[in-house]
Parts: sequence; C-alpha cells; structure tokens
Amino acid sequence: MMPSELAMLLPQYRCERVVRAAAIRDFNRDVLIPEYNDLIVDIGNNGIVNFLRYSVPPIMFAKYKPTIGDFLVVHEDGECEIVEKLAFVCNYRLV
Repeated sequence: MMPSELAMLLPQYRCERVVRAAAIRDFNRDVLIPEYNDLIVDIGNNGIVNFLRYSVPPIMFAKYKPTIGDFLVVHEDGECEIVEKLAFVCNYRLV
C-alpha cells in the first residue's frame, strides 16, 4: 500500500498543516519482507476501533524508535513519519 492510499484511510488532523494520522497499537515483523516492519494502526474514528497493518521501512525508525500509542503521520506530499504521542496530542487536533 502506498502512502497516498494509506492517507485516504486515516482521519485528518490539523497542526500547521492538515495531515492524516493514526495511533500505533502494535508492531509486527513482516515475515514476507524481513527488511520491513509492520505497524498496526487504529484508523477508527469517533471511538470506533478499526485496525490496519502497514509496512514501513526501517529507516523510519532511524531517528526515533516508536512505542505503542505514538502516531503514524502522513503529510500531504505522501511523506510518512512517526510522532511521539505527547507531541501529537499537544499539537494536533482532529479536523
């Protein structure tokens, strides 16, 4: 799944710009593509839980090793990043 396809499934949040984001609920190692890691994210809205498995390259963990509760953020240009939970909830608001 491409970041643009993922973005369409995620709720929108606003900080300085509008982004799409989901809370990380779990991690799995991808057995088919070992160099990738799977993030299990909650794409639910309004209290409805809906989990999605999304594979990310290890480079995403180079700056910061995410923990459960952090957020996968997809920007308008398709760039993905992991944002620490506290930073996310303090700076982003659901659109």
